[in-house]
Amino acid sequence: MDLARRFAFYVLRKALLVFIVILFLGITFFSTRDVANVYIVVNEGLESRVLAILDQNIDVEFLDRFFSDSFLREDQLLSNNIYTGYNIYSYRHRIRMNFFWIWPWDNEATISVEQVVSNIIGESRNIDEGLKNPPEWESGRKLVVLIREQGRWQIDSMESTEPIMSSGE
Repeated sequence: MDLARRFAFYVLRKALLVFIVILFLGITFFSTRDVANVYIVVNEGLESRVLAILDQNIDVEFLDRFFSDSFLREDQLLSNNIYTGYNIYSYRHRIRMNFFWIWPWDNEATISVEQVVSNIIGESRNIDEGLKNPPEWESGRKLVVLIREQGRWQIDSMESTEPIMSSGE
C-alpha cells in the first residue's frame, strides 16, 4: 500500500510539473503575441496618423485599422489640421517605445512612447503669404492607451506627458 501511494504521489507530482510547464509556455506564447501585435499597431498607427496629417493624400478611413472611433472623433490634429494650408515635401518621424508587457487576459494596455517629427520641409499653398515654413510638430513623450475589442488591438487615447524639442536630428 505504501508503494502504491508513493507511486501515485510521484505520478501526480510529474503531471503537475508538466501542467505548470505547459501553462507557462501558453501564457508566454499568448503574451508575446499580444506584445507583438501592440507594437505593430502603435508603430504603424502613429506613422499612418502623421502621414494622414502631413501628406493629406491618405484616406482617413484607413486609420480605422489602428485607432478606435472615439479617438478619431476626438483627435484635434486630425479634425483641425494645421498643415492643410501647406504642401509638405518631406519630414522625419521617429518612434521609441519603452518596455511593456501584456498578460493574455488584459484588454487594455498603456505604453510610454517617444514620438518625434522633425525636419518638416514644405511651403504655404497660399501664394499671397509668400514662402512660409510649416509649423513645428509637437513632439514628445506620450502615454498611449490601447484596447482590445473583438480580438483586435486599437489605440483608444493618447496623452502628451513631456514635450521634446526636436533639434533637426
